Amino acid sequence: MAATFRNTVLLCNLVTFLLAGLGDELLFAQSLSSRHSRNARDCNCRSWTCPACQQTDGCQVRSGVDSIPTTELPEIIHLQPSQVPPTQDQSSPLQAQPTRPSTSEGFSQNTSQFDSSQFNPQSRGRTEQLASRGSNNLNSAIEFQGDYFGVVPIGATATQVFQFDTTITNPYVGQSILLPDNQGTLEILAIADDGTLTLGNPQGLVTNQPDGFQFVSGFGSLDPNTGNYNIDYGLGTDIQLPTNLTGRLKFAENVGLIPRDRVFFNYNYFHNVPLATNGGAIGVNRFTPGFEKTFLDDLTSVEVRVPFSSTLTSDLFATGSNEQRVQFGNVFMSFKGLLWANDRWASTMGTSVSLPTEQDIRVSRRDGTELIRIENESVHILPFLGFTFFPSERLFAQVLTQIDVDTNGRPVLANFGNGLENIGKFRDQTMIFNSAAVAYRLWNGGYRRSIIRSVIPTMEVHWNRSLDRSTELSNGFSTLDSSRNFESINLISGLTFDLINNSRLAVGYVAPVSRTDLRVFDGELRVMLNKYY
Repeated sequence: MAATFRNTVLLCNLVTFLLAGLGDELLFAQSLSSRHSRNARDCNCRSWTCPACQQTDGCQVRSGVDSIPTTELPEIIHLQPSQVPPTQDQSSPLQAQPTRPSTSEGFSQNTSQFDSSQFNPQSRGRTEQLASRGSNNLNSAIEFQGDYFGVVPIGATATQVFQFDTTITNPYVGQSILLPDNQGTLEILAIADDGTLTLGNPQGLVTNQPDGFQFVSGFGSLDPNTGNYNIDYGLGTDIQLPTNLTGRLKFAENVGLIPRDRVFFNYNYFHNVPLATNGGAIGVNRFTPGFEKTFLDDLTSVEVRVPFSSTLTSDLFATGSNEQRVQFGNVFMSFKGLLWANDRWASTMGTSVSLPTEQDIRVSRRDGTELIRIENESVHILPFLGFTFFPSERLFAQVLTQIDVDTNGRPVLANFGNGLENIGKFRDQTMIFNSAAVAYRLWNGGYRRSIIRSVIPTMEVHWNRSLDRSTELSNGFSTLDSSRNFESINLISGLTFDLINNSRLAVGYVAPVSRTDLRVFDGELRVMLNKYY
């Protein structure tokens, strides 16, 4: 009978231990049976809301007459220090009242140091071994918020080519050539040694172009078989042609330098992005879900992002009135590894890859004639190197540099009068991205049930610059050219909130400070949510 009673008491104590972490109310109920729940750890701190005396950092070890008889249980329950805070000294269990923790769950009671287990409850493996006592800092490092959309749209001339044959006897400079259907005349500007004619239309006599196309250029060549001249001339318009409608991505976009297991969702609103072919600007809403998974003892990770945007349609008109629709972007993957870490420093190295999953860009006239097509076949490789620094337990800084290289270019097709023909490959500019961020853990939540566990103001600066010029393409009629260098400097200020359930929310605003003619947007709002495992 005594054994049955003792087993029953032990079972009740076990259930009490399991429920102790579910709420403050259960702590009081557990304290009433604490004479039976204390184990033999000899940490007699007389704090009756400290089950099993697991909170050794906040307890004073006592001995002698203050020792309390205990019933020893197997070491089954292992409560984290942050789960059961120390309370005021109580003289007896009947007088004890459970008190709320003075700091949020996830912070050590005696130092207010951030508890990394909040964001990674599992063992950190080799990362923790490398970081030694600095692993808490590594696990609490926050992500870059980021700033990037993409480079300025390229300048282009969208041209439709017309062809006809005519008989010319003894051509001379200044001679007029009549166009079919009495649309006007062309003038011979020059005659090459091989008999090729360079044609112009200085008086603008080409008419009947409903969407405002103007004369671009013209050529004539002698056909030896017929003795006639083959005349080609083009009518077109100058446009700003985007090469990426959802924006190019870089590594420093809601990313930390420490490998982690997480899923995330990014939202960006870019104000006044110069994408429209008529030189206008539009607002772009970009959404980027993704995940990161660690491997090799948490030393490395792979990350995948799948962006899509409410942006300019990929089927463009050469003159105005371009619609907006949802467009999928290029899938972005990153591989990173922790190279070295100690209690204050960590370094990370890896590479990103941008895969060509976005739609081709097509430019047409109102009658449906396709003038230019840019096929999305370009694969970008983006190696990076980053450093993380912890001057103190609350202050945090990191820097990152990355190179973006277009490995194979994009085929460009233009209309020669008989449909689209390839005129070469257009390569995006090679870019360098430099980013720096500083953050300070300003405030810690005061209750275990607080939704917000800490508030972290952040400041970032991003410098993006081209290292070369893109390829200039021309078929004598249609052209693509982005010959100028690109440079942008963006500042971002924001707040990062550590939340319950191993989650983190970041909100920031990006302000460009570079020259107005180099800006890719006038302002940007960023919201990022991370869930850690």
